[in-house]
Amino acid sequence: MSDQHPRFTINIVHFEDNAHALPATYRTLGERFDILAGPFLTDCWKDYFQMLELGRYRLCFAVSRNHRLASRERLSIKDLYGETVAVVNGGKNTVIDEVRSEMKNHPKIRIKDVPRLFDLDVFNRCEESNAVLLTLETWADVHPSLVTIPSDLQLTIPYGLLYPMHPSGEVSQFLGIINEWRSSQGHSVITRPGK
Repeated sequence: MSDQHPRFTINIVHFEDNAHALPATYRTLGERFDILAGPFLTDCWKDYFQMLELGRYRLCFAVSRNHRLASRERLSIKDLYGETVAVVNGGKNTVIDEVRSEMKNHPKIRIKDVPRLFDLDVFNRCEESNAVLLTLETWADVHPSLVTIPSDLQLTIPYGLLYPMHPSGEVSQFLGIINEWRSSQGHSVITRPGK
């Protein structure tokens, strides 16, 4: 699309991508940079940005390469019996909360709430503690000592372009171009406004 719309360029901007800095990043979207690409992980900050959904990520489980489940091709809830499962609890996500509720119905699973969003520290702690981590398929290669295994949970998390509640004219034009392209490719266009 860049040939057809040369006035738009992508400039990758460095920012602190950790659980402590991310809330401020969401609140100030549109100030230091215009768009953030990633999953919609939290309902807490939906008053600060909108999302153009581009697709969905499946929920998976990550384990240490030395974990007893590491060689499995797929995991079900019952496969987690006897395990400690780390579940991120920092964003109040409806889908993640649904998985947590389902696991609570299985007393043979210990749930460890992680009181922040996904960051490298969460993946490091999972590997060090030999816990199972509820994660997304997109982060399969984020840590070399972890194996990401698909789950039989038929749940997904949306991902796409996060942008300010009141985007600039240029951002609105860019999003319009993305919408047109997706429509021409036969993809549905889903915008998730903040509520």
